[in-house]
Amino acid sequence: MSQKNMISTLSEHFARIGVWSLQHRWHVIGVCLVILATSIYYAMTVRIDNGFENFFDAKDRTYSAYLQYRDDFGSDEIAYVLYSSPNVEHGVFNLQVMKKIADLTDTIESDVPFVKKVRSISNAEVITPVDGGIEIRKLSDNFPQTQQELLNFKQRFMNKPLYVGGLISKDQRYGALQIEMERSSIDPVEDIRLDPNGGDGLDNLYPQVTDDVLRNLLMDEKYQGIEFVVSGDVPLNTAYNRIIEEEMITLGAASFLIIGLLLLFFFRGSVMGFIGPLLVVFLAIMMTVGFMGLVGWDIDMMFGMLPTLVTALGVAHSVHIISEFQIYLQRYGDRTKALKETLYLVATPCLLTSLTTAAGFFVMVVSPIKTLEHMAVYTAMAVLVAFFLSITLLIFFLSFGKVPIKHTQPSRQNAVFDYFLKGIGHVVIRFRKSILWITVLVFALAASGINRIVVDSNFLLDFSDQVAIKKDTAFVDDVMGGMNSIVYLFDAGEADGIKDPATLRELERVQAYADRHSYIVKKSYSIVDLLKDINQSFHDDDPSYYRLPDSRELIAQYLLVYEMSGGDELENFVSQDYSHASLELRTRLTDTSKIALFAQEMDDYLLAKPLKENTTEVTGIGTLWLVLVDYITTSQIRGVLLALFVIALMMCFIFRSVKIGLVSMVPNIAPVVITLGVMGWCGITLDYMKLMIATVAIGIAVDDTIHMVTRFHHEFARKGQYNEALLASFSDVGRALIITSIVLISGFLVFTLSVMDSQMWFGILLATTIFVALMADFFVMPALILVFKPFGPETVAAVPLFDEQSRLES
Repeated sequence: MSQKNMISTLSEHFARIGVWSLQHRWHVIGVCLVILATSIYYAMTVRIDNGFENFFDAKDRTYSAYLQYRDDFGSDEIAYVLYSSPNVEHGVFNLQVMKKIADLTDTIESDVPFVKKVRSISNAEVITPVDGGIEIRKLSDNFPQTQQELLNFKQRFMNKPLYVGGLISKDQRYGALQIEMERSSIDPVEDIRLDPNGGDGLDNLYPQVTDDVLRNLLMDEKYQGIEFVVSGDVPLNTAYNRIIEEEMITLGAASFLIIGLLLLFFFRGSVMGFIGPLLVVFLAIMMTVGFMGLVGWDIDMMFGMLPTLVTALGVAHSVHIISEFQIYLQRYGDRTKALKETLYLVATPCLLTSLTTAAGFFVMVVSPIKTLEHMAVYTAMAVLVAFFLSITLLIFFLSFGKVPIKHTQPSRQNAVFDYFLKGIGHVVIRFRKSILWITVLVFALAASGINRIVVDSNFLLDFSDQVAIKKDTAFVDDVMGGMNSIVYLFDAGEADGIKDPATLRELERVQAYADRHSYIVKKSYSIVDLLKDINQSFHDDDPSYYRLPDSRELIAQYLLVYEMSGGDELENFVSQDYSHASLELRTRLTDTSKIALFAQEMDDYLLAKPLKENTTEVTGIGTLWLVLVDYITTSQIRGVLLALFVIALMMCFIFRSVKIGLVSMVPNIAPVVITLGVMGWCGITLDYMKLMIATVAIGIAVDDTIHMVTRFHHEFARKGQYNEALLASFSDVGRALIITSIVLISGFLVFTLSVMDSQMWFGILLATTIFVALMADFFVMPALILVFKPFGPETVAAVPLFDEQSRLES
């Protein structure tokens, strides 16, 4: 079948579908309501789950090491409460302040959910020399009765390197409570519910419930006079989750409202033109979520891109249909004829757009990351569902309203559009070659900007300065140990292997090298620190003995005495059988590129000076996040390139011409290339969130391009002249493209109101790509067609491709 006949046949079928939907509108809305009810039923079974098992292959070394670490040591997430008392004598070592801290420590450990252990000055183990050995003393066991007794304790405590920079600042102005968690934010949702039957709302899930109870405790009147600053994994993740949930509702609703009001304006107060597109988008999203519930998939962080994409394509399809429908309704004064002509001209390009975009996403089904594989399927489905609803459900809404008196003169609004679009058409006709040279220059500048792009991520910078947790975290990160965690897991290969002095010296060597990187590493912890403290205590606190014991037997003896004396810190450093040891590095919460550079330096060091008798794996939630971001970024870049390749093939197939396919790809890649170039020149880092813009941009660009090329090709077949075909195409399709772009740009710019900088940039950059896509389809693509003439040679008088009158009468 020729391309002409294929498009003609499809168009005729869609025209019939439109008339059938109009004649059976109540059947259509009834079926849609049944589908909506079914979708809601299954959507209610969908869980939100960002567990890392959804992202990592079980064979991944970093993930396997993390699972081993969790088995041996539990969660590495913490809440960190920094406190000070600047208005009282002796500050944090004031006797009354210390009593309050001791009470707070016990209360948090007993009352705050999901807390495993709380460490503070009041309950920290202070290994003290005594006759014949050592004694483990905690301030809370025999609390000082006088201020002087507490100051004496302070002197001993400040001589413990294990705690300085972690529980007490070097200048002694700040103390801290380190709150270790039983769970992690990336655990399966069933493991982080407070009430197993309380549902999956944030108020019933870790870390929100932990953060809420903790902050309420800190506001208790009995702790007045102490200034608290809270940070760490728990408050950071809580702030992020709550903001995202709140803004999904507030900004999402505001975006929908603005889109709806603009549709109401452009379609001259047509309420159905306002409600119809929004319900198409809503039902498409609900059907997709319902499908996910039906097949048992969870909503994860990759789902966040779907509503934006469906909104863009659903609104675009609706605008093209409503725009053409209003023109033909005014021309014919007959709803059935107007709808038939509209779907004949518009539905096929909408289908081709949907198939091309869906195929571009579906190719990512080969991704090794399960969440991306799922995203490829449900995104492709959502795109096709949005198209189906545009030619069925939308028709229900177009079946209402007053039919205007038949007349051929365009409305005032349409006349303005026609004048503007013809002006653009004449500019393209006159300056076609200049436009292409300018395009080449812009692409060259964009390519130079792309070379300047830094692929990076910084969780803290996702928050704007309006969010208190950002300032608090930066302060705590500077004053005390870092808020990020990197863990090196040492495997001695056998039980009690960690007690070998050679193994411990290797661990000490790696820890010392890591500590040299003070620009990243704020504090390090390992069994080496504990053994040095024990050894020094066995020698009357002589600083020269702050070193590792020389023999395995002595090490075993020290550890046995330590445990018999009541010490319980070993579980933080070694596994129960002493086959594994952890080296925890608390690092600054900084750019992933800096963390990655540090990790690479550590790898290079271990490669140049390998461990002698044991192995090590780098893990921890910070490292896992670093690897995950790299996975997502790499997969998305590959996915976008693969999508562009598949789209190019489909464009060639659709138009049965390699030349047309390649010409049409220029405006498809222009939004991505130019936006990335602008980011490079402006110094905007590229992270996995901004990469999602590329997928939405491609979908929008493909939609605009197919509508324009298809109509251009149609008009050329009718008129035989490129210039006349261009002006006719602009007059028909250009109005819908402008309306779609204005509506979507305005709707997405709402995200600039977000208190999350990541969301703000998402809105700005997405609006930029939509604008660039419009410019490319208005200037670049027509200029390419005029110069390269991909539709064939011009004719003096062309035979009309379609007989409009006979079609309407059929």
